[in-house]
Amino acid sequence: MVAQMANGKYIMSYEGYRSITNNDPNQATGITTWVKYSDNGLDWDATNPGTKIAGTKGSPYVTVLNDGTIVLNSTAENIYVNKDNGNGAWTSVDTPMGGGYSRSLAALPNNQILIVCGGPMGATPYKTDGNTVIKTNSDRTLTSMVYDLPAQYHRATVQFANQPTSLAAGKTANFTVKLSDGSAADFDITTDDAQDVTVEKQADGSYQLKVNSNFVGQKDVTVTATKKDDASFSANFKVSITGQAAPTPDNNNSTNTGTTGTITTPSSSSQATTTEPSTTQPTTTSQPAATKKFKQFKVYAKTGIRVYKGVDFKHVVKSYAKHSRTNAKTFIITGKAYSKNGALRYKTAAGYITANSKYVAKLYYQTAPKKVTVLAKAGTYEYTKPTFSKANRSTHLKKGTIVKVKKLVKQGSLSKFVLTNGHYLTANKKLIIAQP
Repeated sequence: MVAQMANGKYIMSYEGYRSITNNDPNQATGITTWVKYSDNGLDWDATNPGTKIAGTKGSPYVTVLNDGTIVLNSTAENIYVNKDNGNGAWTSVDTPMGGGYSRSLAALPNNQILIVCGGPMGATPYKTDGNTVIKTNSDRTLTSMVYDLPAQYHRATVQFANQPTSLAAGKTANFTVKLSDGSAADFDITTDDAQDVTVEKQADGSYQLKVNSNFVGQKDVTVTATKKDDASFSANFKVSITGQAAPTPDNNNSTNTGTTGTITTPSSSSQATTTEPSTTQPTTTSQPAATKKFKQFKVYAKTGIRVYKGVDFKHVVKSYAKHSRTNAKTFIITGKAYSKNGALRYKTAAGYITANSKYVAKLYYQTAPKKVTVLAKAGTYEYTKPTFSKANRSTHLKKGTIVKVKKLVKQGSLSKFVLTNGHYLTANKKLIIAQP
């Protein structure tokens, strides 16, 4: 098997040396797994057998996960993991699946592994038929499982410290981020709901999470940390945010002044504190908190993309090939959901798609750059008013035209730029592109 590693080079696994014991060819032993490397996948240095992986057996299979972790196996129950492009030690990791012949691996999204096994080894011992060695297997059942490799074995695990699990409207919580080896690094921190949850880096290197004080309702928001110089180092967590509507006065004109219970997680060395509703304050019956309606928005596919029936991506509804940005497939997002392992999904009319920023992006810009360039082959128009009607058209901008932006305004799920000349321009990423 051959797979490309995170550094762009290639790794090959193969079944290696077989020794003969007691001068009996029917007692073949010493089947092992070997690996070797190539800069380009073509030249493998035939004079160098490579490296024998201690403890392995035959029928090897190698694959590389999305975060660059290399996973290797043979016919045994365990797998072998390397986090440094094949350099250094290989760590043995036990799996719940038994050993078997032709035990193959496939890398799945979110750094999971699909293990497929052709049946257990050794169900029937060696038989001799004349000079032929026959090894049969009485159990031909095909078995498979999706395996989550423990976090400590990943190359790109990001560890969070003091991450909040719940936060009320108007409240803040601090958290820190470190690499799997405990070292510090620079991260970009984003949320999937920039309107209600914001993140700011603090002077001590921690990050402060803040919920919009006007938020009403309850929902889960995903916070994602991505290493600035290597996007493969990323991780996320979910925080439940809550907010209540203003209390309604009772017949005695008294109001409920009890404090809503919140969990606040301070910086690294502090303990989490919980504030419970005060029992000394008068209480009244107030209206229940309003459920916030999901605000639909559009995204476009940056790569080829699949629509799945469910959030765990087991059944494909439809696949779309990769197109240029101006012709990219767009989706209307009608909701959000999470897979069993916590991965965020976008809900569409046809099913679920990934929310990973490597594959999709919001169709409209959310912030204003200083300048934009027209991408559309047919160009686009400036408008004298925020309503983009034919009557409000002004200058036609040809493809390649660069204009200066003053600010961004929103109309529902749409974004529009106000230009320095006072005119309006679409913020649709398929029609224009931001300039540095």
